[in-house]
Amino acid sequence: MSPPIVDSIHPSTIKLPIQIRTMTVAPSENLLRDHLIKFGIQHFNDESYWAWGGEKLGEKQASHLDKLRKPLVRGKPKKADLFAFYEFIAKPVVASVVHSLKADAIRATGEYVSACAEGNRILDTGCSIGYLTSWYALTHPTAAVLGIDFSPSSINVAKRYAVKLGIQNLEYKALDGSQLKALDLFDCIVDTQGMIDTQLDSKSFRLLMSWLQPGGKLIAVPAFGSLPQFEAFLDIAFSNQAAILSLEWIHFCDLGERGMYPGMILTHAAPERGLSRTQVLDIYRNGLITFNQTQ
Repeated sequence: MSPPIVDSIHPSTIKLPIQIRTMTVAPSENLLRDHLIKFGIQHFNDESYWAWGGEKLGEKQASHLDKLRKPLVRGKPKKADLFAFYEFIAKPVVASVVHSLKADAIRATGEYVSACAEGNRILDTGCSIGYLTSWYALTHPTAAVLGIDFSPSSINVAKRYAVKLGIQNLEYKALDGSQLKALDLFDCIVDTQGMIDTQLDSKSFRLLMSWLQPGGKLIAVPAFGSLPQFEAFLDIAFSNQAAILSLEWIHFCDLGERGMYPGMILTHAAPERGLSRTQVLDIYRNGLITFNQTQ
């Protein structure tokens, strides 16, 4: 699972001013915060993050990170640019700084996914260094959890953490999504800004859905920053026989600024299953309107 990328790196991240509803996740929320700290991911309520991050990175690494992120900021980066960026941020110290910028977004995303996930086989796409994939394995101990990422360095770090944490029902593989066999079917697929992003095309979406068991669930938490981007995703989903079972907003607050991501559960289309396009768009629009009105 690719993490919710920092706003300066991922222009499409939704960053809105105030929260409208908090998910009911109280008992495990602090547990996940503690779990993320084991990966060096710390939550900051204010701008003190910048001094902390700068000190941890040092001038040389900070300069190199800024250089690598520029193609991402410009939009539509090449695969080589993405590879170089994610290989670099797999380094534990760099990962700590990059992911701590969105620590509460990661926490909220992980809580949402963990509450929705079910089944014997769970796949996490774009898993990065495994900070959430390992959480899914811990909270679903009877499931076999597989995390995949195209960054070998990220997978190597994730494997080391899995051993350190003593997690037995977890496996990681360094591969591009296109390398996963269609016969490897899963009861639940998690995509939190992995394959589903603003550059998603029909071919990639069909590939993703081809790994899903009949009746299985795709849990998606994309970072669509505008209604047109979300509508473009709906065009792809509905035209490729997917049904959206639910849509809700996931709220978080990092560095004193509140934001939200859309959380969706999708499955293979069937008669009278799922929300209509109109219903999905109404939920999306009303969430944005309410969010802005409560600032």
